[in-house]
Amino acid sequence: MIKKLAVVAAMLMLSTTLMSDAYAGKDKGKGKEAPPAIEMTGLESFDAVFTEFKDIDTKIGNAEKAMKVAKRKLNEALALEKGTPLKDGILDLKAKAEGKVKVGMKGKQPTLEASDAMPENVSNAIKAVNAMTKQLTISVDELASVPEDLKRLTEASSAFPASLKDELKSSGAKVTEAPKILKTLKGNIAATSKLPDRSAKVAGRTGNMMKMVVDTFPGGDEAPEEAPEEAPAEEAAPE
Repeated sequence: MIKKLAVVAAMLMLSTTLMSDAYAGKDKGKGKEAPPAIEMTGLESFDAVFTEFKDIDTKIGNAEKAMKVAKRKLNEALALEKGTPLKDGILDLKAKAEGKVKVGMKGKQPTLEASDAMPENVSNAIKAVNAMTKQLTISVDELASVPEDLKRLTEASSAFPASLKDELKSSGAKVTEAPKILKTLKGNIAATSKLPDRSAKVAGRTGNMMKMVVDTFPGGDEAPEEAPEEAPAEEAAPE
């Protein structure tokens, strides 16, 4: 149990660090519109940076997808209404498991294990939760370097619009391509400016969701002496 708490505490500290680093000096606007996609400009020096930005976008997107898919699969397994919050699904699983499911650590990953044969719906729900914690554990590791990477890439791309003319000359591109490239640059700048905020939110949610699983189920040989404290509220994810 001590090991379990230590690992989860470390992961929560990491997610908190990711949040604070990503938010430092950033506008915390709450716009819900989808950010424009990061596209290649055709200029090698620009695209080397935007490729790295795109890799970060993919890491964040994978974590977002994992959370969304996990909630959907858990609700489907337990025949819960579409859109049921993950916390409610986890509590429903605990009730239906009737004290026969405990949480252990598989490396850094909280993993549910049943001490007895379970009905198919409960077994499928356990699989859904374990698939979620596996992907979230991967995501936490992948997102660890994101704040520093974003700072480096933002600095590297800060002069892109101003250096467009020189880049066109050095690359041998036609001047007539400038308007299209400039439009792509503006779209990329808009997209990359959203990444720190998205990264911070995802890091916070991954930590909360992992803690939710650990707090809800007893660990090891523990008996559930009392109801666990409530995990931080889950931020709703679109279906």
